[in-house]
Amino acid sequence: FTSSLIFGQISNINNGYEYSFAPVAHAAANLAISGEKFQMSGSSKFFLMLSYFDGLGASDSTLQSDFSSLKSKGFDGIRIMVNWPCEGCSYSSTGHRLAQKDSSGNYTSAINTTSLSRLKSLLNIADNNSLIVDVTFHDAENFTSVSTYNTFVTEVAKQIPSGTYKNAIFDLGNEGNQNGLTTIQMQTLRDMVKNIDSGRYVSFSRTGGNGGESSYVGQLNL
Repeated sequence: FTSSLIFGQISNINNGYEYSFAPVAHAAANLAISGEKFQMSGSSKFFLMLSYFDGLGASDSTLQSDFSSLKSKGFDGIRIMVNWPCEGCSYSSTGHRLAQKDSSGNYTSAINTTSLSRLKSLLNIADNNSLIVDVTFHDAENFTSVSTYNTFVTEVAKQIPSGTYKNAIFDLGNEGNQNGLTTIQMQTLRDMVKNIDSGRYVSFSRTGGNGGESSYVGQLNL
C-alpha cells in the first residue's frame, strides 16, 4: 500500500458523467495549485484515483475504452508505474518498461523510445477524458547508481514538459521512505526536475500510511 503525499484537495474536472464507453467531449485536465490545494476549473475536490500500473502496455483503443469508463464512474485520474512490472514480479510483459537495462539486468538512464511514445499517447488520451495521470518512478535501487536514476528521471522530464502535458504529476520515488534514496537524494532529485521544468508538479510517495506523513513532508522540506 502506498500513500501519495501530493494528493489532498483537488477540484472538479467535470460535473457531469457520461455513462457510455464511446468517446465524449471533456475539458482538458489542466492542473494548478493554490496554497495547499489543487485547483481545476476554480473549485477544489479530493481526487479519486485508480491504480493503472501497467498502462504503458495498453493499446490506444484499450486506453480510450478504459478511460471513458473510469470517467463515467466518477474517477478523476490514474496512477501508472513507468517500469512496470516491478522487479521480482512474475506477471505481465516487461517489453514496455520506460527504462532500458544493461547486460547485467540493471536499469540504465537510456529511455525506451517506443515506451516513451506510449506514455505520451496515454497522457493525451487521459487528457481528452479529463483524467489526471500520476506518473510514478520506482525501483531506484535497481538502477546502476543513484546518478543514473536521476539522469533517467530528468531525461523523461525533458520529454514530458508541463507546458504540453498539463495533466501529469511526477511521483519521483515510489515508497520513498524505503526505495534506496536518502532524504537529501530525494531533495536533490526534486530540485533537478524543477530546474528543468519549473511548472511540473512533483511528489514523493511513501509506504505504510501509519501516521508518519507529516514528519515525512517535513524531512523533504515540502
